[in-house]
Amino acid sequence: PGTVVTEILRSYVGVMRFVSRQLANREDAADVTQTSVARIIARAQSVEVPFPRAALYRTAQNLVFDLRRQAM
Repeated sequence: PGTVVTEILRSYVGVMRFVSRQLANREDAADVTQTSVARIIARAQSVEVPFPRAALYRTAQNLVFDLRRQAM
C-alpha cells in the first residue's frame, strides 16, 4: 500500500484540476478529489490496486457523474 499512497498523493493536484474543470463549485471539486483519494487508499489496504493513478481518475470521474445526477 505504501507505493499506492505515494502515487496517489503525487496525482492529487492533477486530479483536483481534472475535477475542477468539470464542476463549477471548487468546494465540490475538493470534496470529490478527497473522497476519491480516500477510497483508493482504503481499497489498497485490502486488495492490490495495479494502476492506482488510473483508479483514482476513474473514481473521481464516477463521483462527478454521481454529483451531476443528484443535481438533476
